Amino acid sequence: MTRRRTSSPSSYLFPTPSALSTFGADPDLLQQFLRRRPTSIAIRQLLALSPPPSQESSPTLEQLLHSARFTSTELPIRLSHRVADFRALPFIVASNPYISRIAQLYAQGFAALAAFSDPVTGRSRITTFEENKRFAIVLEKLIDDAAQNVPTLARGFLECERHMSKTDIAAFLDAAIHSRIAIRLIGEQHLALTAAAEDAAATGTAAFSPRASSSSVGVIDTQLNPARIVRMCASYVHDLCEGTLGAAPDLIIEGDESSTYAGCGQHLEYIVTELLKNSYRATTERWLALQAQSHRRNQNRERSSKGAYGRIANVLEREGPIEDVVAQAQRQPENSTDENEAPPPVKVTIAKSPHHLSLRIRDRGGGISPRNLPHVFSYAFSTSGKGDEEEEATDAGDSGPYGMQSMGGMGNDDLGMLNGGGSSGLGQGALTSNLGTLSGLGYGLAMARIYSTWAPGGGLDLVSLYGHGCDAYVKLPANLVEVT
Repeated sequence: MTRRRTSSPSSYLFPTPSALSTFGADPDLLQQFLRRRPTSIAIRQLLALSPPPSQESSPTLEQLLHSARFTSTELPIRLSHRVADFRALPFIVASNPYISRIAQLYAQGFAALAAFSDPVTGRSRITTFEENKRFAIVLEKLIDDAAQNVPTLARGFLECERHMSKTDIAAFLDAAIHSRIAIRLIGEQHLALTAAAEDAAATGTAAFSPRASSSSVGVIDTQLNPARIVRMCASYVHDLCEGTLGAAPDLIIEGDESSTYAGCGQHLEYIVTELLKNSYRATTERWLALQAQSHRRNQNRERSSKGAYGRIANVLEREGPIEDVVAQAQRQPENSTDENEAPPPVKVTIAKSPHHLSLRIRDRGGGISPRNLPHVFSYAFSTSGKGDEEEEATDAGDSGPYGMQSMGGMGNDDLGMLNGGGSSGLGQGALTSNLGTLSGLGYGLAMARIYSTWAPGGGLDLVSLYGHGCDAYVKLPANLVEVT
């Protein structure tokens, strides 16, 4: 029987828990942290723990310890709630080896970080620079170990789809990924500040060398330029697409290329990379299909011309001189594709208003089939790896990246390789090259939307002109520092 719970922290307080049911975490310690609510996180709160962006110096010891105290008390609370969520899954689902592996990682991470705070008072035990160094080592290992959490969970739920409804799986994954974003942001921000402080201590200077620019504070950039991020992501996706499919479209950036906003560059990179992967793949595959059609037409005309040799007298009598007949046979239709022509470009338009920064990614990849459009943001766990004839695509629009998204094929590098490499965890429609994964498990757009909506006021929408192309609209708060 599935254990039900509400949003109240007290609902996590199960009777007489055991270490087995808490995936190895100490039950009493877990209960202590489950009584506390996670802190609502905003970018400005993380910046308050750091030196001002204009200050070309490392964080002071007071700032570093302030950040350490917040991180060491906040993350165990968040991890304890994740363990409780795994415990609330149906037993057969929580017993899945992929899902239980992630639950155990959360439990181990919780136990490791909880050691740095008092379980009764909740106060951090980090009071010195050396204690923070030890804490940072544990934190970095936790973040590294969790790098493949999402693809492993994806594989687990693919195997357990018959034991939970799609709605329940989606709700669990939404909560898990939202929490993962916050945990990584808090942890990576503190690690960046620690690296800056340790570098300054090692060199005996106040230089803040780990900064990517004078506007960056840890992993947050108060003057993040979307055009730069788009170009960087497009360069990678272009090489990935070309290495996978043998061709790739060019990129055109329009609009306000100099606009900036305050945010996390890693989040924008993920969103843009995922959308460009879809656009590049759809555009290239459609162009290659048109090329193949053009080639077949040429071959058919050649065969027709040779077959007509025996009837040349009738043709000459009906059509006129032989030069006119040959010219007509070789003439291509006006809408055919020149074999030397490159794929149509992908266009990215950037616009900024007082409250929002918006991106539009436009492609000519054929659009999204009406059959797939309602499902493009769904977690793809229902048809991946299945060969049932009723699940096969019925038209060309079902076979592109957006079709694969709703049918368990489109993903990204973060969701691509399982078990340290190889393609055993990918869907049947996976496309890979030496540079990375162009398609995988089908979580790409769902996660891109979560990254887009993580901050209040953000969003991601797709508009399809089926048979022509697709527009993806990304809306982000213009200044995350002001978002509460």
